[in-house]
Amino acid sequence: MECKKRLLDDKFIIILEGKFCFEDHTNFKKMCLDFYDSGHDSVTVDLTKVTFMDTAALALLMLLQDKISESEKSLSFEVVNGSVQKMLQLSKIC
Repeated sequence: MECKKRLLDDKFIIILEGKFCFEDHTNFKKMCLDFYDSGHDSVTVDLTKVTFMDTAALALLMLLQDKISESEKSLSFEVVNGSVQKMLQLSKIC
């Protein structure tokens, strides 16, 4: 999976592409830490180009959501893929 960040006005965007699996946890964690270090109040996880997501990746998103909910920051998701959207809905992430 490719993982990159983009800063847009007051929003921090984490862009994920390809298969999002357990093996990607280090890169994803680094992006999350970059967000916290950036001082931004809002983060968007762009999953529009994610073709597959396993349960470990879902757990990473749930952990991020829990961490964000403990702070004054906000989290949103951009999703296009139907199966990824369904996983997020079933887990009540979005």
